Amino acid sequence: MPSPNVLFSSAAFFARPLAWTFRLVADAGFDGVEVMVTKDPDSQDPRRIRRLAEGFGLEVGALHAPCLLMTRRGWGTDPVRKIDRSVEAAADAGIPVVVVHPPYRWQAGFRRWLIEDLPRVEERTGIAVAVENMFPVRVGRRDVTFHSNQDLDQLEGIPHLVLDTSHAAVARHDPVDVRRRFADRLRHVHLSDNAGRGWDSHLPPG
Repeated sequence: MPSPNVLFSSAAFFARPLAWTFRLVADAGFDGVEVMVTKDPDSQDPRRIRRLAEGFGLEVGALHAPCLLMTRRGWGTDPVRKIDRSVEAAADAGIPVVVVHPPYRWQAGFRRWLIEDLPRVEERTGIAVAVENMFPVRVGRRDVTFHSNQDLDQLEGIPHLVLDTSHAAVARHDPVDVRRRFADRLRHVHLSDNAGRGWDSHLPPG
């Protein structure tokens, strides 16, 4: 089995131009990039992403759909439309994986779409849409879950998954156990450290 490529996420510099990030990543010696779709027009343009990758000799291994709080209005507010646009962009740019966040608890229609309709999108395009494990938010002395796929049991039935190690730490999951549970459904890893204080700190490894 070939060793996995180490990608640098452009989310670390989401306020910087994508070209600036590509140059930094190439100079640092990484294999490639995970591109976060942001307000930067370059991050939304598959032809521009392809040219940057070719120009800096980098692989774009994943495209992160605009589903973070800071990117929530990117490509509209409909989660299915966001995924459709992300898959189209990934196909045009030659990116094999689209990373998405799971539905919020009140998005029952989106949850059904992931289970019932997404496999046909993946079959038609050849793009794997991988869903991240998420985490509860600490409010006072209790944990509040916003995502319907917060519990690992609720990720059953989704064929492609992303292990986020910081999210696992906040949810008090052992990342090694999560890796075993995801087994051959694991397509992508967000590797970072966590301060262990109950929030998603996404610190540099180590």
